[in-house]
Amino acid sequence: MLDEVSLDAVIAKGAERSFGFLERLVAAPSTVGHEVEALEVFADELTGLGCSVRWQELSPDLAADPRAGVPPQTQQPRRQVVASIGPERGRSLLLNGHIDVVPAGSPTAWTAPPFV
Repeated sequence: MLDEVSLDAVIAKGAERSFGFLERLVAAPSTVGHEVEALEVFADELTGLGCSVRWQELSPDLAADPRAGVPPQTQQPRRQVVASIGPERGRSLLLNGHIDVVPAGSPTAWTAPPFV
């Protein structure tokens, strides 16, 4: 088990790479229906961490499934990144999230560009 000092060292060692990844991710516009650039950043990072990555197209019929939640407000084809590491059998851990953001609106409303 990691003690506090070694955990701090691990965090410090990975900080530069982590901040670089976050900088690339924020710089990739990812409004609903236009997430591919940000997903590519995410997929590249996962590949660099040793994961195998595949792309999965989301079915246009997904919105008709009542278990699918709120249907996306876009007609654009949607894709997701699926990554795995380790053996195909055994215990699994699923991490799920979303990468899209709301539109930035007027550039004059920002004190700095929203995707920088």
